[in-house]
Amino acid sequence: MRVVIIGGGAAGTACAHSFVQTISQVESGLADECGVTVVDPLEQPVELPPLSKSLAAQELSLVPHVMGENVVRVQGTVSKVRPAEPSDRARYIVETTAGELPADAVVYATGLTPRTPAIDALTVYDRASATRAHQAIHALAPGTSVGVLGSGFLALEIARVLADAGHHPHVYLRGDRPLPKVSAHLAQAVVALHEHVTFVPHTPEPDPTQHPLWFAAVGATSAGPALPNTESDPKSNSEPNPEPATTGYPVGPDLQVVGLPGVYAIGDCARVEEGPMKGIQPAEAAATSMGRWLGAVLGEKATGERVAGQQHTGQYPTGQQPAKEELVWTDVPWHWSFQGPVRIFTAGHNLSATTGEPVLLGDPTRKAQWLFFTPDGTLARVETLNNPSAHNAAKRVLASQDLPHRSDVDQTFDMRAWASR
Repeated sequence: MRVVIIGGGAAGTACAHSFVQTISQVESGLADECGVTVVDPLEQPVELPPLSKSLAAQELSLVPHVMGENVVRVQGTVSKVRPAEPSDRARYIVETTAGELPADAVVYATGLTPRTPAIDALTVYDRASATRAHQAIHALAPGTSVGVLGSGFLALEIARVLADAGHHPHVYLRGDRPLPKVSAHLAQAVVALHEHVTFVPHTPEPDPTQHPLWFAAVGATSAGPALPNTESDPKSNSEPNPEPATTGYPVGPDLQVVGLPGVYAIGDCARVEEGPMKGIQPAEAAATSMGRWLGAVLGEKATGERVAGQQHTGQYPTGQQPAKEELVWTDVPWHWSFQGPVRIFTAGHNLSATTGEPVLLGDPTRKAQWLFFTPDGTLARVETLNNPSAHNAAKRVLASQDLPHRSDVDQTFDMRAWASR
């Protein structure tokens, strides 16, 4: 099997590693017969660390995504993926600026590209943009007033960088508070812990003359190549290149694009439309989980063997375990954001799946957890502030089939003790 992965970020790298590891466990020489190629426009894709740790530091810390052995890395961009001709002895042909690549399986792992803000502003999403931001911050005079456009985690991380560097960040929000995807309880606690950041509500289009420098984190869109058109004639070269996908790639529970055998999407560019993970939000943890799972599945297909049980599928939430013959990616959705000393974690379902007031454990001015429940009283979501070990315990609990009920929880409830039962 020849696998071509489009994108060398967290998801693509994890998929390549997992594929190679799976086939090498079966037979040491099989890696030479089952190839995996990662195509990325960057010479060395990197992982952005927590921005509040390095964006204003003397040196910008960027961690490379290392491909490892038995993974071919191609620097280039993909212009088109098309069905192969029978003589190609492949299912698809991936057209890149470095040449054509035959593939039995194509994995889209193209991530997201930030939306262009309405004003002239810096963004931070890759090596080049992070380098420009790093240089701009170091060029500021002490105590400069800086505008930050955006309401999400990234906007707050940038604001914290500026505040800790002695500047005066003003965060312009679309709504009345930051972090619209977390509860108001957590958002209010976070605002209280950012006393040196000014939040300006209901101002998505501020006056650009108010600050000499702006940053923007106003969302992102998919920007990968189009999916292959199986109805086209592979011998025809007169067809125009299809438009790139801007809303992500719709996939089923097995991360395969519906109607396109052998075509998958993982990471932030994947839009899961069916199954237990339907509607999952983009996050680094989910991207890595998808990559590891799909790499193992493709490795098993390449070896012609399927690992019994759920060695590569992880734990399933209560009531959502599929039959063993089905291939379903599932995991506990979780997210983290570091803003200086402030640590924010979420785990579990979206807020829309919960009801009622959460149970608060701890002190929201220091360390706290908010527990959210489904209408039938089962734990569904946990938000954690400044307590990584409690967050890890919450992930273990949510991944288990021993979920606490609302009646089990009071102010003495210990998440770590429940996880160790």
